[in-house]
Amino acid sequence: MKISSKTFSLLVLVAGMLYSLNGISRETYRLTAVSKVKRFVINENGIMANIPRTLNATEYLVFCPKESPFVNFEVISDIDSIQLFIREHDTINIKVDFDEREDFVFKIIGVNKLPNQIDQSDKLFYLCKIYSELKYNFVNFDDLGFNFDSLYRATIQHVMLTKNDYQYYMELKRFLASFNEGHTDVYDGGKFSTYIGYVPLILNEIESRFYLTSVRQDLSDYFEPGDEILKINNVPVDSYVTDSIMPFISGSTHAFRREMAVGRLFSGLKESPLVITWKNSKGEIMQASFSRNGEETRYDRFGNEKFERLGARRFKQNLDLEFLADSITVLELNAFWPEDFVIQELNNLMPRISKAKGLVIDLRNNRGGSTTVAHELLKKLLHQEYFWGLEAETRVNDAVYRALGLGYEEYSDYYKGFKYRIEETKKIFIPDTIAKINCPVVILIGSRTFSAAEDFLIMLYEIENRPLLIGNETAGSTGLPLVLPGLPYDGYARITARRVIFPQSKDKFVNSGIVPDIIIEPNLHDVLDGDDVVLEMAIKELRNR
Repeated sequence: MKISSKTFSLLVLVAGMLYSLNGISRETYRLTAVSKVKRFVINENGIMANIPRTLNATEYLVFCPKESPFVNFEVISDIDSIQLFIREHDTINIKVDFDEREDFVFKIIGVNKLPNQIDQSDKLFYLCKIYSELKYNFVNFDDLGFNFDSLYRATIQHVMLTKNDYQYYMELKRFLASFNEGHTDVYDGGKFSTYIGYVPLILNEIESRFYLTSVRQDLSDYFEPGDEILKINNVPVDSYVTDSIMPFISGSTHAFRREMAVGRLFSGLKESPLVITWKNSKGEIMQASFSRNGEETRYDRFGNEKFERLGARRFKQNLDLEFLADSITVLELNAFWPEDFVIQELNNLMPRISKAKGLVIDLRNNRGGSTTVAHELLKKLLHQEYFWGLEAETRVNDAVYRALGLGYEEYSDYYKGFKYRIEETKKIFIPDTIAKINCPVVILIGSRTFSAAEDFLIMLYEIENRPLLIGNETAGSTGLPLVLPGLPYDGYARITARRVIFPQSKDKFVNSGIVPDIIIEPNLHDVLDGDDVVLEMAIKELRNR
């Protein structure tokens, strides 16, 4: 008797469930493919995989909620598929055959509990390693505002009391966030991403209140853009952001850390409770519990977005160039990386930019990259022979001079760890052959303007007749971090090793960002109506010139 493929799949699923009920499943399945494993489907919701034939020994963790013992899991290649059930502790091997040749094996592992593999001695060792590098290399050591050793001693107690590896990494994040520097932080290697989820809502803090500015369509029965969020787990939002999220976020300015924290309000461990209290457009106070399953419910089984977003959405690709009325052009420059690519694309755009009567360079979402790109952009902007490059300072460690510092005043800074070496500014000459931007320019900046994008602004800021800056204060961290690899789960820490100095005034760039010439704060209606008032001000300034 011939069995349909649908019936066969059902039999496989039932068999898998019966097997798993009797113990931990360690089944092995074969999958054929031409070039790659395209996606996974979990409970009929697609997740993009794109595992190429060159990748080997891959593990994919599947989160298995406590309330649902089995997860329906499907692996789809470009020509084949496998469907199965998986539960916590199950390990399933998938042998992928490319062109009838077995190329690699990857594992699918069911998980629920957070890992707890880092032993007590390692917890102390990795913290001590970070402490040691901070003590001798963190550039703002002379401007801490707290007792370094006291913080370290308190953190020892905190990390030794952590109950799992996630908690341990969170305490490392808290420790490094205390140094108030955007490039001094720790990354967990993505180990805990399987356990973390979100509710698909976008929140903005506007005039010290918290409003939804974007709602995914599947939550429209509860929320609409413009609803005000009042409490999380019965705690006022302001207190929740300040006490439960901001202590773990590294940043050089309060505004940057605050914005990052507000953006993470609906993220967290999937199994942790999330009760939202809000006020709707009718003035009614509402409250409900939500699951952090935004990613699991985002795609259909074919990898397509299932739901539209209601409310404000603003995202453009890096190096997007848009011509507006009156031949005013907007260049969206969201990254100074990859270095060679961005430089080449800027060169390619110059013939089009040369036709503009006014140019807006939008750096509001530029998180940095390469300072070399900053140099190249300045060369196109400035009509002069040269400009001054960055000046900077870094700490100096000399064991002999430090020994002398306990008894000789002239060496005391070495003993205290306050001795710095200045990297003096240098002239950066502009070739006569470089293509120039000849129209009036306005530059947009904001709290997400970061790192190498701030290098660009620091070199530009003190130049006479420079372009107008409009928006909000930047993030305040130019970086050059010392990277400490080798933490558990391929994690690493970063420690800011360089402090930038304005090349002309010699002011230190620390604890604040670049403040624009014109500060614009959008209100709720601006955001909900999709009115980019910062860009509108820039266009107005260009048209008045």
